[in-house]
Amino acid sequence: AVAQNEMPKKVTEESVMPSSGTTVVAQGTFQGADSFHKGSGSVAILENENQSIIRLEDFSVTNGPDLYVVLAEKSNPNSSETLGEHIILEKLKGNTGNQNYSIPSTIDVSKYKSVVVYCKAFGVVFAVASL
Repeated sequence: AVAQNEMPKKVTEESVMPSSGTTVVAQGTFQGADSFHKGSGSVAILENENQSIIRLEDFSVTNGPDLYVVLAEKSNPNSSETLGEHIILEKLKGNTGNQNYSIPSTIDVSKYKSVVVYCKAFGVVFAVASL
C-alpha cells in the first residue's frame, strides 16, 4: 500500500536534449542521505545556447512525499541545515528513470556544488549528488 503522502511510484523516461552544441558543465553520482533515504544514478548539468538543464539518468530514489530537485551551494548536504544557499527548481517527476529539469537562465550554475532530492514538507534530504 502506498502511504497517503507519497507520490505515486512513477518511472519517467525523458530523452536528453539534442547533442549539437550541448556541453556538460558538471556531473556527479547520487548517494543516499542515510540508511533509509537511498538514491542512485547519475546527474549532469547540460547547457546549450538556449537553455541549461539538470539531467538525471538511471536515477532511483526512495519514494516519499513532497520531493523536489534542488541546487545547493554545499557539496554534500545531509539535512536542511546543511543545504546552504539553495534553489528549489521543481517537483520531482518520478522516483525512477531518466528525467530533465530546466534551470532558469538567471541562475549562475557554477556556484552550486550539488543536486539534492529534498522533501520540502519535512525538511529531509533523500539523495545528494556532489558536482
